[in-house]
Amino acid sequence: MTEADVENAMLHWLAGLGWQVAHGPEVSPPDSRTPGTDRDSYREVALKHRVRDAIRRLNPHIPASAQDEACRMMLNPNVPGAVQANRQVHRWLVEGVPVEYQREGETRGDRVR
Repeated sequence: MTEADVENAMLHWLAGLGWQVAHGPEVSPPDSRTPGTDRDSYREVALKHRVRDAIRRLNPHIPASAQDEACRMMLNPNVPGAVQANRQVHRWLVEGVPVEYQREGETRGDRVR
């Protein structure tokens, strides 16, 4: 079994769950030959505008400032080490990102999905 076999199996599985699957050239950096790209460099794993769009779509009841904070946290979990950072992001994906915001003069807490 090769890395490509594992990758293709995972992409097939995710597509079956309803995820949108895109191939490398479709999400290449803008300096590549593919127009309409989704990231600034190959080092970016998460596609910022897609994360932001999903947060806005799933959390219309939460103020934009709290949505932006949740997006920032998801893209930069500020946890030392890749394994710990991946675990934190997974936890947020499952449980939501905890945020606080002001509404009607009160500080409210919520979780951004």
